[in-house]
Amino acid sequence: MLSLLNPTAGNSELEFDKYVIEGVIEAFEVVEKQTGQREVNAAGYCIVGTLLMTTLAYMSVRRLISRVKSATLLTTLTDF
Repeated sequence: MLSLLNPTAGNSELEFDKYVIEGVIEAFEVVEKQTGQREVNAAGYCIVGTLLMTTLAYMSVRRLISRVKSATLLTTLTDF
């Protein structure tokens, strides 16, 4: 399970791409390191679903998408 950081004034410079690369993708790396499992079943609720979709698109372009076995989106806005 991954939870978003509750931002403070000190996080005002964080951009969305940091949540993708240093958040979700890094979390996938930690899961693999701790469990030995390369593939994950991911779920995203609300804005985290949007973050997950963005991460999947990023991973697809970089040919890393095989790391995600399944993705479930719950109450996720998909059409802005």
